[in-house]
Amino acid sequence: MKKNTLFALAALLAALFGNSVVIAQEVTCSGSGGTNCSGTIPDFPIATPYTSTITLPQSLTCPGGAPYVGVGVRVNLTHDHVGDLNISVAGPSGSTTLLNRPAGSGAAGACAGEDVRAVFGAVGSPGNTCQELTSPAVSGNVMVSGPGLNFLQSPNSLGAWTLTVADESNGFEGFVTDWALVGQCAAPTAIPTQSQSGLLVMILLMLGAGLWTFASGRRR
Repeated sequence: MKKNTLFALAALLAALFGNSVVIAQEVTCSGSGGTNCSGTIPDFPIATPYTSTITLPQSLTCPGGAPYVGVGVRVNLTHDHVGDLNISVAGPSGSTTLLNRPAGSGAAGACAGEDVRAVFGAVGSPGNTCQELTSPAVSGNVMVSGPGLNFLQSPNSLGAWTLTVADESNGFEGFVTDWALVGQCAAPTAIPTQSQSGLLVMILLMLGAGLWTFASGRRR
């Protein structure tokens, strides 16, 4: 069996057993009967921002006994100039700014990129950054900074959560497609699912057959 094939098999085994990932329980606004789940982000100087509320009947939990990290806020919105936006959330025990007019190359140094599809919470890349050459300009897991992070890490997520998106510079109107609350959970070691276990058996059989072929060839 060729060395690169063995390396590929080893990498797959490592992926099955050695992943360090964040898994999540998600409650969407539209799926849980929230208010104003999709709507327009009024352009500045309109003083009334976009607001929407999700009420959780019970605290978010982590499946399989995985360690709880905190509440993440998944935001899916379109906007032609992300640097105009201030996004915040208020929950049962506090409030925090999720994204505050990220910097970039646009007017007055603001991000000129488009759209936000990200989970803001206790894990991920440092917040308030954008990638102007890609769309969405803000994506993935974004770590919230500042004192408001503490309430996102609280295990008590029961109650009403309100998302606010304010446009603070004139020129572009946006639209929130939907948003969600995410129970962020640490999974330092991935446990193979039933399908993964079947795949693992097949890989081991292939590996054994390859090693036997290799050994037979060496004896000739």
